Amino acid sequence: MSNQYKIKEIERRLEKLQNYLLIAKGYLNDGSNAEWHGFRAFYSPREKNGKIEPPNKDWITNVFIPSKLKQIAKSEDQIESLERAS
Repeated sequence: MSNQYKIKEIERRLEKLQNYLLIAKGYLNDGSNAEWHGFRAFYSPREKNGKIEPPNKDWITNVFIPSKLKQIAKSEDQIESLERAS
């Protein structure tokens, strides 16, 4: 597999991650995208009066966004190393 193909795939991943950050920031600003599949709980959703609650904004700020930023930084490092190798 050539490095150019790998770089393209990593760039696609970067676009997805940046889109996820936009969705998260939109949720923090105005509550939109509260039911986006990326915010769903792994095991069982939180319910109140039989209605599924949206994710906690602190979780978005302190867990979701930093993890995506870390993934973006790692992907950018991978691109740099592949560009140096070719």
